[in-house]
Amino acid sequence: MYGVEESLWISVSERYLEGPAARWFQSIESQIRSATWSTFCQLLRDRFDRDQHELLIRKLFSIKQLTSVSDYVTRFTELVDQLSAYSNSTNPVYYTMHFIDGLFPEIKAVVLVQRGGGAAAPTKQSRSGDWYASSKFQHPPRTPLPLRPPPRADKGPAPVLGPTVAAPAVKHSSSADPKLQAVKAYRKALGLCYKCSAKWSKDHTCPPEVLLVVEALWDSFDTSEVDCSELQEKPVTEQLFVAISKAAALGACAAHTIQFSGTVGGHPALILIDSGSSSSFLSESLAAQLSSAVLTPQSIQVQVAGGGLLLSSGILRNVPWTLDKCTFHSDFRVLPLTAFDAIVGMDWLAAFSPMHVHWQQKWFSIPYHGDSMLLQGLDEESTSQLLLQLCQVLDSSATFSSATQELPVEIQALVDSFPDLFTPPVDLPPSRACNHSIPLLPGASPVYIRPYRYPPSLKDEIERQVNEMLSQGIIQPSSSSFSSPVLLVKKKDGSYRFCMDFHHLNALTTKSKFPVPVFEELMDESYKEHVQHVALVFQWLAAEKWKIKLSKCKFAQRQVSYLGHVISGSGLATDSAKVQAIQDWTTPSSVCDLRGFLGLAGYYRKFVRNFGVIAKPLMDLLKKDSLFVWTSIHESAFLTLKIALSSAPVLALPDFSIPFEIEIDASGVGVGAVLQQRGYPLAYISKALGPRN
Repeated sequence: MYGVEESLWISVSERYLEGPAARWFQSIESQIRSATWSTFCQLLRDRFDRDQHELLIRKLFSIKQLTSVSDYVTRFTELVDQLSAYSNSTNPVYYTMHFIDGLFPEIKAVVLVQRGGGAAAPTKQSRSGDWYASSKFQHPPRTPLPLRPPPRADKGPAPVLGPTVAAPAVKHSSSADPKLQAVKAYRKALGLCYKCSAKWSKDHTCPPEVLLVVEALWDSFDTSEVDCSELQEKPVTEQLFVAISKAAALGACAAHTIQFSGTVGGHPALILIDSGSSSSFLSESLAAQLSSAVLTPQSIQVQVAGGGLLLSSGILRNVPWTLDKCTFHSDFRVLPLTAFDAIVGMDWLAAFSPMHVHWQQKWFSIPYHGDSMLLQGLDEESTSQLLLQLCQVLDSSATFSSATQELPVEIQALVDSFPDLFTPPVDLPPSRACNHSIPLLPGASPVYIRPYRYPPSLKDEIERQVNEMLSQGIIQPSSSSFSSPVLLVKKKDGSYRFCMDFHHLNALTTKSKFPVPVFEELMDESYKEHVQHVALVFQWLAAEKWKIKLSKCKFAQRQVSYLGHVISGSGLATDSAKVQAIQDWTTPSSVCDLRGFLGLAGYYRKFVRNFGVIAKPLMDLLKKDSLFVWTSIHESAFLTLKIALSSAPVLALPDFSIPFEIEIDASGVGVGAVLQQRGYPLAYISKALGPRN
């Protein structure tokens, strides 16, 4: 911009925008006519920079060698150069390990053995490893093959997946390369041919082209060594790979598990039957109470599904335990469990196979002393589907007494029975079985974002809330390598909510998914059932030391608002406030504006007959290569959607005791259907037809 007046910088920059950037500029051109250069730059960064950074990070996690090493090095270097523009403090080892992980397995193995000489060494070594991929009919140089040595005898065998075979003693020539010796012993331990690394059997023959490449590598071995034919499969005397499911380790709900209340060694215990755990486990606290059981020291690492390790200090043999009236004897490994007293895994399930299991109804039937025994587990859903409607009350100054004086007599009696449930929290909650965790993507490095700049008034509010949380013990000073800035979000009552901006951390986090309750399941109950459900919820919350803010609670309501919907005895309706926002929406002037309108209107598409057909002209404007030109066709579709949403019907709630009816309609532009009962609509669905249809 040298020599150009600052007022013309935005206009000059427009000439250099191409593709999506040019279309984006066109969509905001009317909004930035009087904007400053710094404002324009900020808008540009907000639109493209954040998504680009996250995209580059994800590319780094998924980049793989596709052809030659030279091509892979070029693509990887370009990616690192782009990431360096966002942060120049990344440890080079981070990039090095990602580079090695993306190499072809055979080249990666060479690099791992020969690695050394700094972060740039793997690039140089991997280039020299290209011979492996292109030398099927040539003798390679005497380069030691790249597999790690087998575990030492004094540390015990390493965990392996699949069938296990015993490794014979290998006698090596004193002049042989120790790395080649390690490769040979390692492959034999895995039941593989030491020459071609294929699964070994009595009838195995190495491919001629493989022998041509690798035979010279084994010349340094003594010809009197034990041959591959000495490998004989032997029965496994001890399970080497031990795993526990994530649900069992953390106490989370899982599909193929059943909880029981039983005894272990005569002590009451919460027992989990878990098909996702390889062995049976006992908590350290319960194991300490079993005075008659003798702990056999046997330290072993237990793999937690999804990542993580737990250390088992030993094993208890032939421990008696009961379910209902059935007594069993099992071996339990001792683990630091917190959610359950005992985990009964596949070792026990396999011993009682075949069996009949109904995971949803939580029962199974097993053969027991010549008969069939049905064991019914605990009902985990007795409280998980109860609904307590929490709504915000505008008058935040209401006292405890004034907030409860209008409650029905039965609800008021329940509230008075649990006074501790409604007192404000002043310290941390007790430790629970499902403690919060943030699972990171493999290889993710810590993110450290500097604090935002705040006006003095907000800075004082942040310091006040921080000091208050410190005094209550809710937070504590930290020296973690992770850091995220603070945001204050104003509530409806004018106070501020203390929030953390985790969007940088979220880019490196494994995404979780949780089901949202279905509206139709929330209202089908009488007042008497409602009082019983509230009582059960209060009991459960009080037992787990949870707290409720009474000023945000509503009970015994005939109509409630939930996630933009109004649920009542008549059925499911749209929220009038959201519909009014749609009615007040001005004609879209950009793709971003149109996308916002369709996002809000599309939330209520089940209330509008032929929504997909009506909205098709507007959806076409959102296509990647479409130019945003607003015409009378788009204006007509825009107004039609407004009218349809303003007159949306109240959808009936389904009654599963009577038949359902489906009315279907189709034309050359779209298809639609309505699900109904007794002539009342339950939901509409429609789809516009395109060229492919």
